[in-house]
Amino acid sequence: MPFAEPVAPESESPTSKVSAMTAEGETDMLIDPRPIRYSGFFALFLGLLSVFALFGQPMLVFVVFAVVVALFALRPYAGNRPIGYIAGLAGLTCAILFGVWGVTERNLRYRFMSERAVVFASDWLRLMAEGDYELACELQRPPSVRQSPSMPLTQYYRESEEGKLGMNNFRENTAVLELIDAGSAVKWQLHRAPTYSTQHSRHLTSTIWQDNSGKVPSLIKIGLEFTPPVGDEMGQWTVYEITTWAEK
Repeated sequence: MPFAEPVAPESESPTSKVSAMTAEGETDMLIDPRPIRYSGFFALFLGLLSVFALFGQPMLVFVVFAVVVALFALRPYAGNRPIGYIAGLAGLTCAILFGVWGVTERNLRYRFMSERAVVFASDWLRLMAEGDYELACELQRPPSVRQSPSMPLTQYYRESEEGKLGMNNFRENTAVLELIDAGSAVKWQLHRAPTYSTQHSRHLTSTIWQDNSGKVPSLIKIGLEFTPPVGDEMGQWTVYEITTWAEK
């Protein structure tokens, strides 16, 4: 019985291997790479800079720029997601976070400082109505140069040369003279909402008051400055301005 001779398998030539590898590499190179949106990385950079919005209202410009650039980076795309898209999304998130944080913190501080300033100004006007001019005058001085609690203010402003000079200057103020002449029959009411601002690290609040009793015909402006607490010392208010005020 004849036997069929085994057929040897055809060996793959080195040339075919090289051709297959070359074809596979060419296929990878034909695939379009993911587009790069540099605006996304720039938006992330601006979003991180938006942290400065916590330190002042002018710094909100970083928030605005970050949002604009981020929205440009997040524009619709076709195909694969561009490189930098996630960075733009992160930049938009940072800008919104820091922007909302900064605005909210400033609004809360504005409200708190305004309310406390109104209370202090009202107490100062009450001192004037009660005739406690020495304490009212003392509250015009910065906390660092005020008399110690053990010093009787009446004695200081009536006997010491420095105190006499300070009281004379106090009584030369036209608005102060109107308050003194009005006596205790005044009925003070806030004329308009207080305005709070910061100038060169100074916390300033302006309040405008009117007397409903008619004893003081002029509107009275009382400007107050708040000195933040330092160490064990408490924060204190100073009446830095007392003047008449007219509607503009």
